[in-house]
Amino acid sequence: MSTLPQSEASDNMPLAESAVERSLLMRGRYQKGTLLQRGKRELLWVGRWPEDEIRTDGTVHQRHKSAPLGPVNELTKRQARRELDKILAPINAGLRCPRHVITLMEFAERWKTDILIHHKASGQTSERAHISKWLVPAFGDVPISDIDTQTIQRSVTVWAGKIAPKTTRNILATMRIIWKTARAWGYVTHNPFEGLMLPRRGLTRKPTLTSEQARDVIRLAVEPYRSLFWIIAETGIRGGEVCGLFAEDVDLARQFIHVKRSAWRAQLQTPKTENAVRSFPISPALSEHLAAFIGERKGLLFATRTGHPLDNYNIVTWALKPLLMQIGIEDTKSVRPRAPRLGFAEVCHVL
Repeated sequence: MSTLPQSEASDNMPLAESAVERSLLMRGRYQKGTLLQRGKRELLWVGRWPEDEIRTDGTVHQRHKSAPLGPVNELTKRQARRELDKILAPINAGLRCPRHVITLMEFAERWKTDILIHHKASGQTSERAHISKWLVPAFGDVPISDIDTQTIQRSVTVWAGKIAPKTTRNILATMRIIWKTARAWGYVTHNPFEGLMLPRRGLTRKPTLTSEQARDVIRLAVEPYRSLFWIIAETGIRGGEVCGLFAEDVDLARQFIHVKRSAWRAQLQTPKTENAVRSFPISPALSEHLAAFIGERKGLLFATRTGHPLDNYNIVTWALKPLLMQIGIEDTKSVRPRAPRLGFAEVCHVL
């Protein structure tokens, strides 16, 4: 039977795996470690043994580790040996993988190259911001195998005095996604999020309009914003979803609006979640209004002069906020497109 040359065989297996196998062959698959006595004031039994570390280039570096086993005056050498055997048991049983010394910053760069590019554009923007502004400054130089619950908890406590609880949860959500990839790729095996205490979210009051205020906004708005705000008020759909509506998404015969996509920064994408693909009934008044507004229109229901979807941010800034100020609402800092939403029972009498 012909065999592959040694160089060719190594080229046909993952770099890290072949390096680990070579390391195991070099030091043997079973080790007993070394017992030492250390200490000045109190003499201790100390166990010392080699462990493998996988470098960022995939090669394995052998590093000696040590751990105190107990005072010499309390443990015999045989008892100390048993304590060391307990530490080495997972290693000798093959249950402990070589420790990766790749830092979170280095792994995040690989993750952005191979994983992040497949996320939606809207998600990529926030996730990149979480990594560069919060995760890298906090954990960037730490090997991912050394990141534990206590390490993350310290950062969460620091962030609590700087950012809102919801922002902290969003940052950790990004870190969980990165960690999931790290586990799938074999870089880590533990879960540092178990037992993590997150800051409590306080009571928040989202800005909403009364029925009369919503009616005033719709009456004062000019097209296409009049139709856009009326749809939001009656259905409560997200601003990005209303910007992604096509004329064929409006079923005038059955009086339904079907949400199938969303728009973000003039780009069409899938809705926020799988459950976001849904349908909303609309009132006869809105159905009649949209029939006149749509006419022979094809394609996007709300588009710019160049044919791109309207931008959610621009709608709030240049259309909604000026109208709110006209009806006497001056505090528009946290207003979003869904602010003029109404209950369905009231919508039939909007205009």
